[in-house]
Amino acid sequence: MTQTAWQRLTSERLLDSGDHDGNSQFNFALIENCGIIRFSGDDAGLFLQGQLTNDATLITPHQAQLTGYCNPKGRLIGLFHLIDYGNDYVAITNRLMVPALIKRLRMFVMRSAVTIDDLSDEWGMAGLWGTGADEFLRTQGYGPASHAYSIAQSSLSPTVVAVCAGLTEPAYRLVGPRESLADLLLTEPQAPTGENLWDMLMIDAGQPSLTESTAEAFVPQMINLELIDGVSFQKGCYPGQEIVARTRYLGKIKKRMFLFETKEANINPGDSVYAPGNDQSVGTIVNVATDKNNHCRLLASVRITALETQLTTANGTRLARKSLPYPIPSDAESLT
Repeated sequence: MTQTAWQRLTSERLLDSGDHDGNSQFNFALIENCGIIRFSGDDAGLFLQGQLTNDATLITPHQAQLTGYCNPKGRLIGLFHLIDYGNDYVAITNRLMVPALIKRLRMFVMRSAVTIDDLSDEWGMAGLWGTGADEFLRTQGYGPASHAYSIAQSSLSPTVVAVCAGLTEPAYRLVGPRESLADLLLTEPQAPTGENLWDMLMIDAGQPSLTESTAEAFVPQMINLELIDGVSFQKGCYPGQEIVARTRYLGKIKKRMFLFETKEANINPGDSVYAPGNDQSVGTIVNVATDKNNHCRLLASVRITALETQLTTANGTRLARKSLPYPIPSDAESLT
């Protein structure tokens, strides 16, 4: 029986579940936890504009967007990378959360000309990074895409390429129908690296993602979403908009997301963070990635007043803070 290109990519080629630097000029990882939601119909753009934290009118075939989906209390239910794909919009998110997100979003379609579908079994995503990534994309017919969330397209493939934010080396999300994505990646004689290496890259870039255990745990500012172009304060209403705006203009941002590392691997999103002499949690783990040596990098939303103490996990594992690639405003600056 003849295998499809996607089957060859995922089965015949050795998938390295560890993390290796390799000797090639670039690496790529198949992102198995990637879910794809398609929004189609004449009212799709207007619908997204009324549901999400960012200004969907700014999305073009050349510009993707990071955005959030909140409940009425301003707590994030999901995070999306939105792409204009032909006559549709495609949202990249956590695959396990797709059914619940679609179910909730469909509740608000009402009479709008919008269809919401799960493409997670038909589409795929790969992360591509390294000094040779630009040259690889150029040989595949992709034009330049230099700034964060910008899109490159090729006449040779329906797979689209979105620039990742917050990194010093080239890094891209490759998104498209599985077969076209596999055809693109099979042009290079190298196997995918472990997905955990991509996760670690995104954590070092200060780019959060939500899981089932952290859904509805954060308002956007608690995971720095407005600092990485995921929130518009100029657009119209969306669920939770009043709370998000009030947090910016009237309230105090008590928690921010920071980057940490530790040698303890037994840490999961949603776990609590503690400060010395305080039995109550001062923060929550957002994302975690572990390398083959059990070294762990993580993002955690932490109470700002506890930041200068020795933070630990529930089992006493010490967390060492590292620098994010973007500045965190002071409390006063956060309100201006």
